[in-house]
Amino acid sequence: MNTSDRAWGKAALKRMLPSLVTALAAAAVLFAAFSVCLRTNLAEPTYMAISSLAEDQPVTFRGATVDGKWLNPSDMLVSAGSWVEDPEQRVYTSSDETPLRLELPPGQERTLAFNSGPDEGAVLVEFDEDQLEFDLYSDAVAELGSNYQVPAALPHGLPFYIFFLIAALLFGMFALIPDRSAGG
Repeated sequence: MNTSDRAWGKAALKRMLPSLVTALAAAAVLFAAFSVCLRTNLAEPTYMAISSLAEDQPVTFRGATVDGKWLNPSDMLVSAGSWVEDPEQRVYTSSDETPLRLELPPGQERTLAFNSGPDEGAVLVEFDEDQLEFDLYSDAVAELGSNYQVPAALPHGLPFYIFFLIAALLFGMFALIPDRSAGG
């Protein structure tokens, strides 16, 4: 490497330094905003309907866990329909095929808890144009019920934030390309 190449390298670095600092600062601010948005989880709650699939086999809904936090059915209740509440146990039991309507908070890990055992039937969970069917039958009674996974609710604005993160990276890349037309 000769001395003229080194001199050009130092001069180019001095010219690029303000752009580099600006690009890194912009990327850091966008990354921080993106991180905050993910942590606050801008997703909307999921409205769901839970129905027994057989009138002669009742279903008992015990509650839900969202990102490790337990929620009683009354914490999410929109409409009980003809489901019967047991306030002592904090559960709702179906009396027919009328749905129990809930508002499940957004989260990464979400489960619904139902009684399971030899007298339990099957349940249909409907939400966001999706349907899940869980068979609650088991040979032995699960004393605290069984958990059934439902899909995560991600922030609805996630593609928007990913777009800005990519834009910041592209800006950083183009800001760092040296301008060789100015005497280089």
